[in-house]
Amino acid sequence: FLSFTLPVLVNLLFARKKLLKLFTVFKDEHIAIRTLNSFSNMESIDGLLESEGMFEVISHDEFLLAVQNPFKIQSRASLVLTNAKEDALGVLLTHLEEKKVVIDFLIIDPQYRKRGYGKKMLTWLEKQAITGDFESIQLGHTSSLIQAIPVAMNPSLAWFRRQGYEILTNEHGYFVKKALGGIMS
Repeated sequence: FLSFTLPVLVNLLFARKKLLKLFTVFKDEHIAIRTLNSFSNMESIDGLLESEGMFEVISHDEFLLAVQNPFKIQSRASLVLTNAKEDALGVLLTHLEEKKVVIDFLIIDPQYRKRGYGKKMLTWLEKQAITGDFESIQLGHTSSLIQAIPVAMNPSLAWFRRQGYEILTNEHGYFVKKALGGIMS
């Protein structure tokens, strides 16, 4: 039994490692950025969002609906920043709408901010959007989990401006938008 099972287990481990490479956007010695669909530790994401006060802005049920919605799963480009223990250290949740990529939220654990991980995630998203012929990326939209950037998150506006995003306002507050390929939708 072991002579049959051991090679099968080894092959499964190697297959998992190869698959994870396919879904990995960035990796260094301790940190990886990979697609959200390849990440299974959702409790870790819950913990990150809870610790950052996100459930004061959106409800846990709204978050679960966005993550588990079959339509959004098929039409999103979302990433998770993880450590070697598979803990979520950051999340970029998006969905696609017509010719626009809508960022539901981008959050990085405070201990891992100012290390370039958010920028790597956003740069990857922009490349994917350009390849997919999308016209713009926007955070703060009527179909988004966060319809506007809350006043408490205003410091993030300067970061988005440095990434080339335009800061705008609507009836809900601030939102950021970046035209891709010179076309603004």
